[in-house]
Amino acid sequence: METTYFSQALDRLNSDEHLLNEGEDLLKTHELESHIEALLSDTRRANELRLTMVFLLAIIHDRVSLNSIEELSRIKTYKEQLEDLELLIKEQAATFQVYILMHRIGEVLTPALHRAEKAIWTKEAQELLASLAEHYRLEPHDVMHLTEIIAWQRFPHRAFVASRPAGIGTLIQYANRQGLDSEMFINMLQVSTLLSSCISKNPSVFVNFLMSEHDYDTSRRDARMHRRQSAKKKREQEIFRDVGIDGNSIFHLLNTKPSKEAGQLIQTLQKAARGNAELPKLPNAQKSEILSRVQEAARRLNEEDL
Repeated sequence: METTYFSQALDRLNSDEHLLNEGEDLLKTHELESHIEALLSDTRRANELRLTMVFLLAIIHDRVSLNSIEELSRIKTYKEQLEDLELLIKEQAATFQVYILMHRIGEVLTPALHRAEKAIWTKEAQELLASLAEHYRLEPHDVMHLTEIIAWQRFPHRAFVASRPAGIGTLIQYANRQGLDSEMFINMLQVSTLLSSCISKNPSVFVNFLMSEHDYDTSRRDARMHRRQSAKKKREQEIFRDVGIDGNSIFHLLNTKPSKEAGQLIQTLQKAARGNAELPKLPNAQKSEILSRVQEAARRLNEEDL
């Protein structure tokens, strides 16, 4: 995969008219009317808002991959973790759009979490968040996560100026006390840190955050890897059933019963779909049909990057 430095990627995306227009449309949300004029009159802050939103939209629309960013691609062991964060961004797109708007439209919170682990909301900020949450149809748990990551947005920039696994322990302890899913809390905070990196065009704090989590507890990393592999295997089997190269489908097509030979054939067909084996010799009567099914499975696996 060809890589580009983070600052260069941002410069390229910031000239993408489609992304810029979509970002501008988001700023025209009715709920922002009383807040946006003052922000846009400040050229620096307005540009920071637009650039951050454009970067978020680029990930959502697959215009950029985190693994295509040079500073991130160097850390080979984080490839799958970066893919997981991209998926989280797409799944929580509305939440992160609201995060950017709430974060940049004034300092609506006063985070002092290193002392009190609380954030002070102004009445105006509460009303704006409620309006945006309704407009974007955020669920209550989405709003809860949103308020937490806004409140903790400054913590990574203090804790992870270098790799510091103890900072992960602080986040886990807080999440556990609040009854939050610690992994989701950390991952969403990592995304918010990445988005903040658009302002400096330097992802070093984000990288240090990833490294700190990586070094904090290998069992957490191993458990995440196991979940990822299990989900991948489950999805592969769903595709094989859909296209008809699972056991029952092949037994029915060939009018045969389960056997060692039939099992080996099915394994080889599935390996071929993954690109890990050549197609075996097939019965002439069913060759065309089986080949078509394997090709369709291969297409869908590739499409979903499995």
